Amino acid sequence: YKLNQKTYDEAKDLNDFYKKCIENNRHYTSCNNDSGDCSKQLEENTGYNNYKEIINGRMNLLSTNIKNMPKIYDAFKLLCNIYTELGGSNTQNNKYLENASEFVKKYNELNNVSDNTKDDAYYQVLTTLSNDYINLKYYCDNNRIDCSSIPSLIPTETDESGVQSSGKSCNVTSPSLSIVNKLILALSIFSVITIF
Repeated sequence: YKLNQKTYDEAKDLNDFYKKCIENNRHYTSCNNDSGDCSKQLEENTGYNNYKEIINGRMNLLSTNIKNMPKIYDAFKLLCNIYTELGGSNTQNNKYLENASEFVKKYNELNNVSDNTKDDAYYQVLTTLSNDYINLKYYCDNNRIDCSSIPSLIPTETDESGVQSSGKSCNVTSPSLSIVNKLILALSIFSVITIF
């Protein structure tokens, strides 16, 4: 989100930003704070010696286009607000329904990007957004909250050429399937980290 607030010459995606601003920047290759070296503490907490190692472990995410970052941020923020409002003591004000409608609108804008393929980090972000939104219905059921008015999503789908399919309305899937999808994504990320 912050990347889009300031223009960087010739930086069209996070990979360009990485090469221009992070790759050879000593602030990312050494962990220092006011009291001295914090590399040991960083390694104990994350398993990495410096911030650049953390970023290098997630290189697949660097292909995300910077211009989409504010929309992705807005969608995640709306989703967090919905969960916060549903977890609060007063779910009768229906503010979460307004946020849900706005989330679906933002999600559909993100989902209509034509160069989306299943191997793309952008697709993985959309899938995570979709799964977390769908899990709202399970959250409501488990907490006895009426979420029947929450709008449905058009699923995130692409074909092999990267052109999105559309039309089907997303119904609630089984929680175990959603958990399996998240587990596969997490394992993929960890396997990439071990390679680097």
